[in-house]
Amino acid sequence: MDKKILIVDDDPPIVELLKLTLENAGFKTLSAYDGDEAIEKIKDGKPDLILLDIMLPTKDGYSVLDELKSSSEFKILPIVIISAKVREVDISFGLEKGADDYFTKPLDLDRLVLRVKELLGA
Repeated sequence: MDKKILIVDDDPPIVELLKLTLENAGFKTLSAYDGDEAIEKIKDGKPDLILLDIMLPTKDGYSVLDELKSSSEFKILPIVIISAKVREVDISFGLEKGADDYFTKPLDLDRLVLRVKELLGA
């Protein structure tokens, strides 16, 4: 499987956990630790899917989502929000902005891998 996933989170242990989980499931991974780096990695690395935290330095996840969804090149890129924001209003807001799914922390890694495979047709 050659599918590449960009993990965007400012918490290194979470990034490492997601990298290990996704690589064990057969995916390639890239990582970014803030919103600006995420945009750079998306343009340079052309990921097949993005796991996107909301609370990020430099540019929050919603701003990254807005930028991608307003771009003809990246608007169909699947984006899954991973966030500590667990209120229903936050989840609804993320989905309304165009995210394909929303997972709350702590993450159910098995369910996340299944959803990633589903979104990528893998």
